Amino acid sequence: MPNYNTGNLIKRLRKQKGLTQEELAYPLIDRATLSRIESGRAMPSKKTLEALLEKLGFNPSNTADFFLDGEMTEVQKIHNELEEYLVLRKLDYADPMIGKIDALVEQLANNKRYMKNELNQQFVMVVRAMNAINKGAEEEDVRTMLHDALKISIPEFDEEQFEEYHLSRQDIQIINMLAVLYSIEGEDEKSSMMHYRMKRNLEKNCIDRVEMGRNYPTVVYNLAIQLFYLERYEEAIEVCDVGSKVCRETRSFYFLPMLIILKGNCLHQIGKSGEGERLLRQAYHTCEMFENEAGMFLAKDYITRIMGLEF
Repeated sequence: MPNYNTGNLIKRLRKQKGLTQEELAYPLIDRATLSRIESGRAMPSKKTLEALLEKLGFNPSNTADFFLDGEMTEVQKIHNELEEYLVLRKLDYADPMIGKIDALVEQLANNKRYMKNELNQQFVMVVRAMNAINKGAEEEDVRTMLHDALKISIPEFDEEQFEEYHLSRQDIQIINMLAVLYSIEGEDEKSSMMHYRMKRNLEKNCIDRVEMGRNYPTVVYNLAIQLFYLERYEEAIEVCDVGSKVCRETRSFYFLPMLIILKGNCLHQIGKSGEGERLLRQAYHTCEMFENEAGMFLAKDYITRIMGLEF
């Protein structure tokens, strides 16, 4: 993204969203700073630029790395590693990566330049909360950590109202974790409602298809799981179909076989075992192609152990 059109892009997307400068800027930066950015008289930090773009529903993945010098490039590598290992998967309590995560987090937390940005502070708080879950911390303690993190980007966050918020990817991760906590506590109904609100939020506010592909399948998959636990199988099937459609349209295939597996399970539960078996076998071979061992195990286990069929 060239320097000279960054401000123009932000201004165009803001007007496209129907937002005032005050609405877009708060609470990330002040309105005067945003005005200077839009007019080309100031350049935002990489993290601030990404947050503004995400709030506008635009994919920030193309923002240039020329915002980073040598020191901050190394810091960004740590940031990316934490996202890969912690955001994308839950670790086993005995996994040695848990200790490594603590060490990496401290490297970020001790870098004054990195921590000057409030969104970086938020990321550190989120990672600590995620690792606390992996360590078996009390759910209420983790919930407090997550709410404190959300206050940075959404000071007046309300679980009943966030459908109307402009959520960044990091906001979505935090809210997803809050929903997961409800599930851990056995409150699957609350968990499903939060996922429904995130689903509606993305459908309403996300204008970039690539960013939709990064966030929507995760939200929909987690929602479908909660509906499955609640034995709302036909509703879960509908959600799986919507998620699968978005996966195909956005070429985001990571969750596609998992959605198909879940749909196959639901079909079996409502007496359509033949169709369910067909989907499960398709999903197994899709997972095999992508070397998704967890998906392969789930599909095969359901066919053999639950349905009692030969594989």
